[in-house]
Amino acid sequence: MNRTTHPIEPEEVMAYLDGELAAERAAYVAAHIDACAECAAVATELRGVSARLATWTVTSAPPSLNSTVEAAASELNRAGATKPTREATSPLTTAGDDRPRRKRTFGLPQWAWGLAGGFAVLLLMFSTVMPNLLRSRITANETSVVGSLQTLITACVQYVSAYGRYPDSLAQLGPGNPPSENAADLIDSVLASGRKSGYVFTYTPGRINSNGQVLEYEITAEPMNRENGTRRFFVDQSGVIRHSFDGPANASSVALMQDAYPMGGYVSQERTASQAAGTPGQSGVLPAPGPMIIRTALLAILTREFDDVRSAMEKILSAHGGYAAQLNVNSQPGRGRLLKATVRIPTGKVDQALAEMKKLGRVVQESQSGEEITQQYVDLVARQDNGRHIEKRLVEVLRNRTGKVKEVLEVEQEIARVREEIERMEAKRKSMAAQVEYATVSLELREEFEKQMEVAPPSTGTLLWNAMVDGYDSAVATAVGLALFLLRAGPSLLLWAALLFFPARFAWRRIRTSTAQ
Repeated sequence: MNRTTHPIEPEEVMAYLDGELAAERAAYVAAHIDACAECAAVATELRGVSARLATWTVTSAPPSLNSTVEAAASELNRAGATKPTREATSPLTTAGDDRPRRKRTFGLPQWAWGLAGGFAVLLLMFSTVMPNLLRSRITANETSVVGSLQTLITACVQYVSAYGRYPDSLAQLGPGNPPSENAADLIDSVLASGRKSGYVFTYTPGRINSNGQVLEYEITAEPMNRENGTRRFFVDQSGVIRHSFDGPANASSVALMQDAYPMGGYVSQERTASQAAGTPGQSGVLPAPGPMIIRTALLAILTREFDDVRSAMEKILSAHGGYAAQLNVNSQPGRGRLLKATVRIPTGKVDQALAEMKKLGRVVQESQSGEEITQQYVDLVARQDNGRHIEKRLVEVLRNRTGKVKEVLEVEQEIARVREEIERMEAKRKSMAAQVEYATVSLELREEFEKQMEVAPPSTGTLLWNAMVDGYDSAVATAVGLALFLLRAGPSLLLWAALLFFPARFAWRRIRTSTAQ
């Protein structure tokens, strides 16, 4: 297995199956096994070895061994009838026989004790390995279930972004070509069937609005039997995975991770406030977290009252909670003034603000665009959460390490690298959230300018004088430019003239001689 292609070694897969990995690392290995066919094959092979070992039994002795044992027992019984004295015989020989006698311990031959010892060792190994195999199987199944629930959360977010509602069943998230509302092609067929990794996944639609759209959902994961798992899981549209050891899991169960992020995406302040108040939206849209969209707009206005319109724009911007990120005013003689500004307006109020600005003058240019970044945001948060777990694990390794100084420094460097990546992702996440929360509007305010006709044009003498001054300036500039050229290129020209003089003279003489003949 190539380390570059596979970041997980077969030994780590074996440790994962034996339940010897930490929960965070076990989750990472389980996710990698689901995505990597080669690692999945290695895991399947190791599980097969464990299964064969679990079903192995000690076979009965062959008939030939039984006959040999019976013959040896008969011989010993015959020898016991004529038991020799200690002085007459050797401890290792029988009376009338020079062959050595086999040693016996507590009435049994050594081979019987060896067979019993081997059987005891096998029983000890079996009793030690089987519980570990069962624990590793349970851990692997539960880790896989958590990954499947995260996949379902992401799939539901993508589904509601595409079709404006949550699905009615897991089958609507399953494979489809082309993707449609009844087969969105967001999860594989195994997960869409509701049975995976020894668990049964049950999808239950929740509240439905007047348009028949599913507004809420619940997903539960129950083990098929105690050998497949000991915990039960629950998740809803909030994206928080909960689990329970005693009875079915529900919305009041303990969260799997207290720092779990909402996979639903970005929630605006207005929507959060309306949900807290318990007032559903008038448009019937989903009260669950919606798609994240970065909005941009361009608006160019032409007006005669430049100062008044500029003041009105500033009032509109302030009234809607916006601000100017950049502003530039350009004023040139003979032209109208031009104002260019980049303003940020809350996304929920940008449409109203643009409508009020359009009334201030004549709109000469307008454009709007939106870019959805829901999936990018979800992926970024997931990678950031995974980075925090890796950092926590590295800190634990550094705290418990007692090796060489070089190894400690390597761990510290890796912690610094992971921390830098986490901070970079956090900055990007905040930037994406800010771009979604505030729309970017490029404003142009142009002054409608009429050029005034000059009543008294310049006199003829003035024009002649100006022309003479311009000619004198041009002549001086030309003479200075020629002098600078000669000073700059003169030495090079003289050098080339000296080098080419004699060859040119020789060629000229040859030409004259040939012409004279």
